[in-house]
Amino acid sequence: MRHGFVAFIDESGQEGGQKEGGASEFFVMSAVVCRRDGGHTLSKAFRDAVRELGKGPGYHPPKFTKLSSNVNNRHVVFKHLGLAPIRHVSVICHKEQFENDRMLKRHGKLYFFAAQLILERISWACRDSHRERPCHDGRCFIVFSERESLKYERFQEYAKDIKAGRSLYASNAEWAHLDIDSMYSLPFSANCDGLLAVDYVASAIGKAIELNCVGLSDDRPIRQLCRNVYRPKGKCFSNGIKLFPKSAESLRENDVRFWWINRLFEGART
Repeated sequence: MRHGFVAFIDESGQEGGQKEGGASEFFVMSAVVCRRDGGHTLSKAFRDAVRELGKGPGYHPPKFTKLSSNVNNRHVVFKHLGLAPIRHVSVICHKEQFENDRMLKRHGKLYFFAAQLILERISWACRDSHRERPCHDGRCFIVFSERESLKYERFQEYAKDIKAGRSLYASNAEWAHLDIDSMYSLPFSANCDGLLAVDYVASAIGKAIELNCVGLSDDRPIRQLCRNVYRPKGKCFSNGIKLFPKSAESLRENDVRFWWINRLFEGART
């Protein structure tokens, strides 16, 4: 049978490195989940944004870092993305709170661990959506934003070992809703609207929590994505937004950069 869902995965920030050396404080991995019967949901969102911006027919929004820093341009694109019938999930890793540095020093280790947490949340979103309105076989295939230094076949084997119980790590994934044999990576140059959308989601979270050179962060983009975050029964924390490791969960209450989780992302969808 045909897959019911597709998920696009991208990240913001660096896996390793020291903050003092210019590396990011956080590593963020995000996913955007779409129903396969939803047509060109994301393409429509970007077309509507282009139309509102008054751009010509040949224009298409670039990736977040290349989008004009003009506040109105970003506002319009995020507004339409926030209205799209999608679900997004994210894992925010606070690198300073790891008890040992193996997670940061071993190439790909943090990426793999964050990705398995993302797979859990993708599977939950697909399960809930399929229960509400069945979509083909209810499974999701996964598209990663390609990183040249990472072999995605290795992650496939990593995920299969977890699913089969051959790993040290346990998972609460709903495996019936994931097709881990159908994992692909695409370069950003493939002009995939799904990868563009998840680039915006991951970048919006990074923008909200990373301090810039003058000690400020910018939560304006993430505010506009509160409507379509995954939050079963109104609960976003640990579902649509996961802080890792466990000790990082205190940031939600103690760090003003995370105010949007409690104030905007928790509670009933409007």
